Amino acid sequence: MSGATEARAVARALADAPNRRIAQAVALVDALPARGAADALIAPLRGRLAELGIGRRINLGRLLFLPLDPVIVDAKAWRPGAAAIPRSALAPLIAATRAALGADGESIAAALREAGPSAPMTLGPLLWTPAAASLRALAAAKVPGWEATGLPAEAAGPIARAVAAVLDAWPALCALAARDTESRDLADVLRAAAAEGPEAWALVVAVAIARGADPVPVATLAADLARRGGPAMHQALEGALTVATGALEQQTQAPAALATGAVRRAGRLVAALVDRAGPTQRAALLGFAGRIDTACRARIAAECATAVIAPLAGLAPATIEADLPGLERAARGLRDLEQEARRIGGANAYDTLFRDAAARVRDLPGEHPMTRMDRMRLVEILDGPEAALRLLDS
Repeated sequence: MSGATEARAVARALADAPNRRIAQAVALVDALPARGAADALIAPLRGRLAELGIGRRINLGRLLFLPLDPVIVDAKAWRPGAAAIPRSALAPLIAATRAALGADGESIAAALREAGPSAPMTLGPLLWTPAAASLRALAAAKVPGWEATGLPAEAAGPIARAVAAVLDAWPALCALAARDTESRDLADVLRAAAAEGPEAWALVVAVAIARGADPVPVATLAADLARRGGPAMHQALEGALTVATGALEQQTQAPAALATGAVRRAGRLVAALVDRAGPTQRAALLGFAGRIDTACRARIAAECATAVIAPLAGLAPATIEADLPGLERAARGLRDLEQEARRIGGANAYDTLFRDAAARVRDLPGEHPMTRMDRMRLVEILDGPEAALRLLDS
């Protein structure tokens, strides 16, 4: 059996593996000093990792590209000028940045090996600004190892420059997301990125929409800049919105607590742009909203059945006090997701779904270990206080 055939067999086995095995495989790959081909084995699982909430070990390379995570795409899906970074470009850019930073980079890498979950917040600012400077210098030179990426040689400079623009903008974008800031501060960030050229600007816009707390000011200010900047900027904005909406769509597959924020951003983005967009962009935005709505309805229906209703049959008097809080948390998480999803569409469908779920709780047999107060509390979460009062009156 050839090496390529063996790799495909391993990849197929991982695709069918249980969650625990996938977590173990990811941990083993992340611990390798040079992952190389091993990293390619888990590449098809990236969407499932997010869905399962499986964390990845933070190393220097992952910390470097953490701000760009939503806009990193498979090399086969990347096209020159796209507001995205092909995954195959990461390895040479990481290696070149590490070499340029020298001892400072090695000290950050050593600190990461000992750091806890707060590593990105504490160590990231020490890395991103000097890394941006080294990448900007690299954009004017030949990137070592670029030929292994399978990408055009002329793409190296623009990609390095675009990554540098995001890393320069990232601390300011984080600060803007953390407070209710004035729009002129955001405009300064976007204007500084525009000075790097349309491609770099589009990448900054895509990252800000996909990762920011509120995409509305980013999208509206970017639209104003694009209108004044001419056809190249307008085309760059189109590309940024395509990549950002795709990233938001992927984020809605994450665990419910994370998906809720992505759905909120998606809904606000559509509401802000749909009336001011041209026919083509408007159709794309409405299609995006429709896909989010469909996915949310399917997800809420499935998880309500599996995480709330199905476990009711297994409740026992001896463990019910320990089990009920988990069911209530699951129901609240789904209602939080539903509150954001119904702003996009499908309000009547969500009403019916949760009303039916509440009826299943209300109609549990009398010998079920849930007390009436337990049932009322869960019904109130699923269908509101009036439904809980009706259960009390019955």
